[in-house]
Amino acid sequence: MHVGGMDGWRGMVSHPDWEAGKAYRAEGGWMESGDRILTIAEVAADLRCSKAHVYNAINGKVAGVSALPTITMGRRKLVRRRTLEGWKRANEKGPDGAMLRASLEVDSVDAPRSND
Repeated sequence: MHVGGMDGWRGMVSHPDWEAGKAYRAEGGWMESGDRILTIAEVAADLRCSKAHVYNAINGKVAGVSALPTITMGRRKLVRRRTLEGWKRANEKGPDGAMLRASLEVDSVDAPRSND
């Protein structure tokens, strides 16, 4: 069991029996997984890449993707789970390298109509 010492994390408890991706806050009960704050190592594991590559993405040095937004605490960089998931969706690309659209409804509107 680990209790964080940073302000805002005081009372946060890591527990081996996490409930469906939720973390337990000692004073406040279960916290939604989208509110979870990830370290660079956790982001790298999620993206299946190196920490150096994550730092490059944060600094906007990876071609073809937008910069990954972070929370900065001194030299330390943290990423909110919800932000990471949104960033991944925003940077998805199709087989031709074009950005994928967020909704299938948009694709059907832009599709050519047949005269049947």
